[in-house]
Amino acid sequence: MKRRTLLKGTAGSVLGWGSGAGPLIAGRAMAESMTQPAYPQARAVTRGPKHHFFGYYDKYPWDTTGRYLLAMEVDFIGRDPKAGEPLTVGLVDLKRDNQYMPLDT
Repeated sequence: MKRRTLLKGTAGSVLGWGSGAGPLIAGRAMAESMTQPAYPQARAVTRGPKHHFFGYYDKYPWDTTGRYLLAMEVDFIGRDPKAGEPLTVGLVDLKRDNQYMPLDT
């Protein structure tokens, strides 16, 4: 829900209590804002048997076209890679059936 929508709805509720219309208007505004997702729905774009992830504190994994997704491929899950463990850096092509394309190990 957007902050502006929440504030409008809250103000309408508080100011309109005497008329009886306030809660209805506020409820409608909040319900409409909640039906529109704030973010796209999450979906898996890679498949096993290996595990894929991306993680860097100030970088986005997508290219500017939205076609490629940078990812790392590992044999384990649930922890960070340790020194000396193999890790493959690659791209997921979101326009070609989410194909993982290894770049370097």
